[in-house]
Amino acid sequence: MSIRIECIDESRFNRIDSVILEFYVQLSESPSEEWIECFKKALQESFDSMKRKMRISGECVIIECREDELEKHQIPALEGYIETANKCLKETAEKPERTSSYDEDRELTEKLKDINRRLFNP
Repeated sequence: MSIRIECIDESRFNRIDSVILEFYVQLSESPSEEWIECFKKALQESFDSMKRKMRISGECVIIECREDELEKHQIPALEGYIETANKCLKETAEKPERTSSYDEDRELTEKLKDINRRLFNP
């Protein structure tokens, strides 16, 4: 299941100074640590001149920005970071972990023995 934005919490905001506020954007679920890492990477790698501080807290993303930036720029940017994090998590989950089987290990051991015999026991 992909994480998405549910709403902007109308009852939660904090004034940082006379211009900048913290807005709480409710997510569809509490993200996993892996998803948070994907989100941080997407945020860090973006080349957005309007990029503002964002952080995850429980089921919310907290955005620090001016009120007039929230709808016009920050929410669309956040949607992009969320989409990127969802894709990243899916790709990470789909990568098969490479584990060697007992037969592969045994075969490698035999090859190494053979190399040792040829190189060090002429």
